[in-house]
This record gives sequence, structure tokens and C-alpha cells, in this order.
Amino acid sequence: MAEKLGDGMYETVKKHGEQIGDLSNGFVIQAERLGNVELTVAALKESDRQHDEKIAQLGSQYTQIQNTIMTENRDTQDMFKNHTEKLYGIVESSVSFKENSEEREADAERRKHDYKVMKWKTIADVVTKLVLSLTASGGFLYWLIEKVGGN
Repeated sequence: MAEKLGDGMYETVKKHGEQIGDLSNGFVIQAERLGNVELTVAALKESDRQHDEKIAQLGSQYTQIQNTIMTENRDTQDMFKNHTEKLYGIVESSVSFKENSEEREADAERRKHDYKVMKWKTIADVVTKLVLSLTASGGFLYWLIEKVGGN
């Protein structure tokens, strides 16, 4: 029984030795896996850092584009405002020219009318002065009576 006990113990120790060896191999494998996981985590951290840099760069580019668009929009609005003001000035001067043209035409008509009135007034004044000068001297009256009177 001692032999059995000794053999059994030997077998148990041998089994335990093998198990310890297996566990050691398992620890080595786990340590390698842990090393691989650490490398993977480090690679993921580096990838995250690069993504963060790219996101920050995109944010900066977005801000630059936004500023450029706002500047261009302001410049475009200023340009349209200036053009609108110039067009308004042209339209305003065109309207005022047309109004002045109508006033000039009305003035021309008034001048024509005034000229006709003045012409007839001048003719009437000349005729009146002629008649008055002839009648004032009495010669015309004498001549008129002679013609009407018969000889």
C-alpha cells in the first residue's frame, strides 16, 4: 500500500506538475494576449488622437469657409446695394428729365401763346396809333366826310 500510496503520490505530483506547466503556458499565452491587447489599445488611442486632430482641422477649415462665405456675402450685398443706388439715381434723373421735358413743352406752349398775344397787341397798338394820329389831325375826318358826302 505504501507503494501504491507512493506511486499515487508520484502520479498526483506529476499531474500537478503538468497542470502547473499547463497553467504557466496559459499564463504565457494570456500575457501574450494581454500584450496584444495593450498594443491594440495603444493603436486605437493613436487612431483616436489622429481622428481628433482631423476633426479639429475640419472644424478650423469649416470656420475659415464660414468666414469666407460671410465676407463674400457682405461684399455681394455691398455690390448690389451700390448698383441699386446707381440704378435708382438713373431712374430718378430719367423721371426728373421727363418732368422737366413736360415743363419745357408747357413753357414753349405758353411762350407761343404769349407771342401771338403780343403780336396781335402790337398790331392793334399800331393800328390804334395810326387811327388816332389821323383822327387827331382832323384830316382823316375831313377825307371821310368828303367820301361819304358825295364828292
